[in-house]
Amino acid sequence: MAKAHAAAPERIATTIAVLVTLSVGCGPSNPANSPVSPTSSTSPDDATRVISAVVDVTADLLDVTTGYTGTDNWPGQSVTIPGTGSYNTLRFSWYHYNPAGTPKAFGTLYLLTQEYSGIPADLGPSTPGFVARSETIKDNQYVFPSGTTVAGGKRYWFYSDTRGQFTYSFNKDVYPDGDLYATGYPTTAFSKSQASWLRLPSGEYLKPAPGTGVDANFTLRGAAVK
Repeated sequence: MAKAHAAAPERIATTIAVLVTLSVGCGPSNPANSPVSPTSSTSPDDATRVISAVVDVTADLLDVTTGYTGTDNWPGQSVTIPGTGSYNTLRFSWYHYNPAGTPKAFGTLYLLTQEYSGIPADLGPSTPGFVARSETIKDNQYVFPSGTTVAGGKRYWFYSDTRGQFTYSFNKDVYPDGDLYATGYPTTAFSKSQASWLRLPSGEYLKPAPGTGVDANFTLRGAAVK
């Protein structure tokens, strides 16, 4: 089994499944767009909506040698909505490693229209770019108020206020349309996570190109707005 060495030892996260560390680095801000629509409580007819995957990042979940790793941190992830349509009745979940591909949700998830560089406890309705926060967890998915809407071609940021276990790509960028943000400590701010070195069976290290970011394994689901 491959072992890894973190590129930035000043931020060491607790690791699960394999002996890895999560390197958390700082990246340039990517301010995005204004909220698309106000939020509303979940409506009784949500069950009749056709909810399907909008973005699903599962790369490397089954391959230890290319970056299937688990970690225990406060996660965040930026997501670009594909196409030109809009979606509401949103569901979001991280992926867990045991077994690989298991949905995972913990705490409350915040949806923003811009990068957040504060600490988890300071997330709230007054956070710049705030759109909505999850109102419950069902079937290991964060459930947002049904009127919360995201629009195609725009980038959004999802941050959890609670520490939990999730998988991420570790040594490469598997989702060019977004980035993982994380912190391993409640008093340390979220920052963009950088790829780590991967130790090969030969004992040598595979070093990513400088500035390479990593991504959480996650899924965003929603219903197309007619």
